[in-house]
Amino acid sequence: MMNVQQLMPVARTRLPDEILAERTYDSIFLSEMFEDAQTSGASDIYLRQHKDHETWKMSLVIEFSIHGEKHIYKVEEGALIADLFNRLKRISRCNLATVEDCQDKAFELASTKSRYRLSLMPTAFGEAFVIRQISSELP
Repeated sequence: MMNVQQLMPVARTRLPDEILAERTYDSIFLSEMFEDAQTSGASDIYLRQHKDHETWKMSLVIEFSIHGEKHIYKVEEGALIADLFNRLKRISRCNLATVEDCQDKAFELASTKSRYRLSLMPTAFGEAFVIRQISSELP
């Protein structure tokens, strides 16, 4: 049985497209999100947790910034949040164990032929992500 330290080099050597190629619900969801963001002309993707103060349920709000205006892309139930956030951290090679610190990483996806910059910030209800498309054509 391998411990966490032995598994970390394996996780770091995988390319972002290989991580998204896994056929799990969260990887399919993220692949579609990146494709939809690119086709809609979004420059930024915002992912944040929202807590309903009446029902105390957590939900994930995803917004696209198109021509400087935020548009709600999807609102998902809370069960998907941890899986999506961990998958995004793996794609961008962020520290999976840290939730108290801001992190800023860059990655590229051959599937969308784009480079992205991911900023991760702690919030009162967990974490929030901002993903900015840096360039739309890879060399």
